[in-house]
This record gives sequence, C-alpha cells and structure tokens, in this order.
Amino acid sequence: MRRLFLVGLTIAFAPSLSAQTVTRVQSEIDRRARELEQKVVAWRRDFHQNPELSNREFRTSKIVAEHLQKLGLEVRTNVAHTGVVGVLKGGRPGPVGALRAEMGALPVGE
Repeated sequence: MRRLFLVGLTIAFAPSLSAQTVTRVQSEIDRRARELEQKVVAWRRDFHQNPELSNREFRTSKIVAEHLQKLGLEVRTNVAHTGVVGVLKGGRPGPVGALRAEMGALPVGE
C-alpha cells in the first residue's frame, strides 16, 4: 500500500516523465522506503507503548518537533495546544500541499 501511494504521487506530479524515468524514481522510492522502514516501525511501536490523550501529547509532540527540526524544516510548536507544524518551503511559487496526522490516543481499556 505504501509503495502504491508513493508511486501514485510520482506519476500524478510528473505526467511528462518517460516510463524509464518513472521506473527509476519508483526504484529510488523503494530503496529509501526500505532504509526507513525499521525506524518508522520503531516510532510506531514507541508511540503506541506511550499513548497520550488528545491535547496532552507532550512527549509525542516533542519527538515529532525534534525530528522535523533535524530534517531542516521550519517548526512551529504549541499549535492548538500540543500540535506541531513543519513548514517545507520550495524554491518556486506554485501549489501548496498539506499532510495532517493525528497524534492523540483514545481512552479505551484493554
């Protein structure tokens, strides 16, 4: 599913690329996804082992903000209490995109 989503993005944003270029881009996406997979799995496990209720995600938002800063993004914290925004600025004018992720856990008994 992850690969299909990334490949779909590649094709959607670059309709004029040749099939050979698209194949190279797909291969590069696959390679980078494999490199990051264990790190992402570790984050997911950590966040699920340390759940925080909505508007109380102090630990989670700190981890997210620190990672976005390491990536070189402009980071805004305390957005609507514990929210984090990472701003990636492009070098050209044009369309703007956004990605939203939920950090809060639900208060359920197990």
